[in-house]
Formats: sequence, C-alpha cells, structure tokens
Amino acid sequence: MSASKEQLILCRDKDGDHLWSSVMIELWSICLNAQRTFNAEVIFQHRRVNYVSKRDELIWFFVPRDHPRAGEVEAYLQAALEPIRRFLVVDLTPENGWQPTVDVSIYRYSGVDGAMAFDMAAQATMSAGAEMRHPDIVRLFELAGEEGRKFARAASSRWR
Repeated sequence: MSASKEQLILCRDKDGDHLWSSVMIELWSICLNAQRTFNAEVIFQHRRVNYVSKRDELIWFFVPRDHPRAGEVEAYLQAALEPIRRFLVVDLTPENGWQPTVDVSIYRYSGVDGAMAFDMAAQATMSAGAEMRHPDIVRLFELAGEEGRKFARAASSRWR
C-alpha cells in the first residue's frame, strides 16, 4: 500500500507553550478579556510581517455590530491594542527599500453566525452566477455582497 501525500492532522502530546509568541499571547488575552467583559463575540486575525513577500503586519479585531455596547468594546480594544502597535512599529526595520507597516484595525461584523451566513450566501450567489455565465463580474460581486448582507442581518439578530 502506498503512502498518501495528504498530511494528517496530528494531535501531539508535547507541550506547545514555546510555539507562542508574546504578541500572540497578548492578542489572545485582549480578545478573551473583551469576550468575557462585554459578553461579545469578539474575534481577531493576526498575520506577521513577511519580508520575502513584502506583507505588512496585520492585526484585525472584529466586534459584533449589533452588540448594545459595541462602542465600549471598540474603546477597550483601542486602548489595549495601542501598546502592542507601538511595540511592533519600533521592531520593524526597512529591508531593500521596503518599510513594512503595522495595520491594527477594528471592524464591526455580523457576529459569528452572521459572518457564516454571509459567506455561505455570497458563495452560493457567486457559484450560481458562474454556472449561468453571468456577463458582468463586478455586478456579480455586488449581488453576492447584497445577498450575504441580507442573510447576515437575519442571522445576527441575537442582540436586537
């Protein structure tokens, strides 16, 4: 029997604490504190700077748009993330004429259920448009966004 080229997901019984960066630990701490303090589905995305592909450092936090204390959550995140942003900016050095930047942004989103509903509706619209050979790709993207937002609003009624 030949070995599959597919990688398996391994559950390692080794300690993985050394695999975490101090920045990731701080970001998770901020995210979990916001979730607990405000009872909000706060999530984040982090991408480290990549000098080879010239990708900037990216930290995006997402706050449920319909949460009754969304503004307070954003204010908390701004205050908590500013020291990390300053730390990262100082650490970035130019290389071959390229100066990386740090993008720390806070977005409002439809909550986890709403975001999933948006994605499923937008993908379904894009698939249907591709099957019908829709002649205007820009309009198809607009339609996908409209459908996604409609389903996201319906799914994110948790805070209303």
